[in-house]
Amino acid sequence: MSNATCLEEPKQQGVPAAQPAVPPAAPDACTVVDYDWRTPRRFTPAERRRLGDFAAKAAQRTAAEVGNLLRRQLLLEVGAVTELYGAALWNPAERPEYGVQLTDKAGRVCGMLTMPPQAAIGWTEQLLGGSAAPDVSLKPLSSLESMLLLDIAATFAKAFSATLQELGGPALQHVESVTHEKSPIEGHDKEEFCRVVLVTEIDKKRMEIGLSLLGDLLAPVADPGLQKKKPRPPEELRKELLGHLAATPVKITALLGRAAVTMRDITVLDPGDVLLLSRTLKDPIELSVMGNIVQMGYPVACDGRYAVQVVERREWPRAKLAGKEESQ
Repeated sequence: MSNATCLEEPKQQGVPAAQPAVPPAAPDACTVVDYDWRTPRRFTPAERRRLGDFAAKAAQRTAAEVGNLLRRQLLLEVGAVTELYGAALWNPAERPEYGVQLTDKAGRVCGMLTMPPQAAIGWTEQLLGGSAAPDVSLKPLSSLESMLLLDIAATFAKAFSATLQELGGPALQHVESVTHEKSPIEGHDKEEFCRVVLVTEIDKKRMEIGLSLLGDLLAPVADPGLQKKKPRPPEELRKELLGHLAATPVKITALLGRAAVTMRDITVLDPGDVLLLSRTLKDPIELSVMGNIVQMGYPVACDGRYAVQVVERREWPRAKLAGKEESQ
């Protein structure tokens, strides 16, 4: 191994050194990037990587099960895992597709499966023993075609559901209906979804199958630590909250009384003058917290300091909001 020596060319006398064509940026210069409000930011980069691993595992299982249904080898690869709002998932003008709604066991709409017509009709033709023309376009399906496409959708949902449940997520099921005109998740435009794009080839053409799920369903997959955290009962959380509130320091104000005088009277007060207040010596004074009267009492002396001996308790105005129905 040889050492190379870099020699600097000698500068000619009286000739200034060449200056860079573009002056260097100031040290504090920065580029402002506009925030894209159209894209959710639910998951961190590390969580998105875990979602990618989940998608790859689900794609492998789906390829095997759908391939068995079609009686042929099927290759599925993960093309992308993105976060989108529901309104951006269905765009028939740019991406004509057939859609099948997905729900959880309780029947809550939680996502959808979408297929381009070349894949949907091509696979149904294969189940029928024929082959679809390469220029297949979106069209209303016959009852038999819808039934076969729902069988394929059920296999997709089953494979993804099995993978999701292994990682702590809920079970999925499909709805027995195929649509190509309106979105299967209509009415959920503002909810956050995670869309997994599965790529395959049909007649040497790239096809994208989309499976979109609500972000909260994938939270246990993105953050495995959530599985270990058992939800706490509301009563326990309420007690803990009240415990924190009970330890919060507050300032108590003792109000002896009030007086209404003119500004002139205030400015001419001298030492020894007496200012009469609204309360008499027999009237208790008010103890207030944040403007709310909580106690009534009389002034006394204790350990060489002014003090107040409580004689009447007022109900805290917001006690019922904390679940405190009875005054103590």
